Amino acid sequence: MPTEPRRPWTDHQEDPELLTQYCDSNYPDWREGNFTPRFDPALEEVDEQKAKAEAEEAWERTKEEKQERTRKEKSAKLTELEIKDLKEE
Repeated sequence: MPTEPRRPWTDHQEDPELLTQYCDSNYPDWREGNFTPRFDPALEEVDEQKAKAEAEEAWERTKEEKQERTRKEKSAKLTELEIKDLKEE
């Protein structure tokens, strides 16, 4: 029969020292009422990877938009030249 995973934050009913250890290791200022979690480098790395992916996507969109603008400008210039040629004939 599978057992439920341990949850230190609820085990304090059995062992108050366990809750104290959990809070000391995860919330350094908990005794002052500040439950801001301790800095986690793994979470920071995920945020950096996400930001990098978003920046790359934005760069690709910008590059595609610039290429599309260039195509439209070239097309407009060709149309102007064709109109000039027709007028001259």
